[in-house]
Amino acid sequence: MIILNMPQGSLDWLTARLWRLTASEMKSNITSTGKLSRSKAAIKSIDRLIAGLDLAARLKANEDDIELMDDYELKKFMSHYTGQKFAGSLHTERGHEFEADALAAMSARVGSQLQDVGMCLMGDDLNSVVSCSPDAVEMAGGKMIAGAEVKNPCLCNYYNHVVEKVLPDDYKMQIHSGMAICDVDTWHFGSHFKGKPLFYHKVKREN
Repeated sequence: MIILNMPQGSLDWLTARLWRLTASEMKSNITSTGKLSRSKAAIKSIDRLIAGLDLAARLKANEDDIELMDDYELKKFMSHYTGQKFAGSLHTERGHEFEADALAAMSARVGSQLQDVGMCLMGDDLNSVVSCSPDAVEMAGGKMIAGAEVKNPCLCNYYNHVVEKVLPDDYKMQIHSGMAICDVDTWHFGSHFKGKPLFYHKVKREN
């Protein structure tokens, strides 16, 4: 596993992500039985990666002009290639707003200071096309021993996570893919809502 140290959301991170299959997309590409999906969503995901190669080259060739764009203009420009929405949503805005508080609560629960990370590539090749971007990682002796994913859902979904007391199905493929990509056996999952106690679940490869 190779770690690319670049701020998540930066132009370098966005460019590096364009032509890679990410853990958050695995749900569309891998079935629940572990086989490659033949669904329309999977095909569309691969088409996006191919378009991402063109876009990455365009961004690199016009780096000076791109840096003058604000965040909205950049995402709008990129959407012409990837087809992805660029306007955001209340859910993503809430996630960004409370991410620092959520990660602080997670560090306190884990008992270890979690560290920021840019992107993790599967294997030892810088050209690897499989990646993940954990919200944070746990390190020991200079080695990554666990990843961390913290969600900031609406209060209704937060209560559902608390009641169910398990890793929600919506995030299983993403987190298990992260463990495979980073070659670790543990992932810390948290569900956070401002003013409420963190729901915490330690995920192991076997569950």
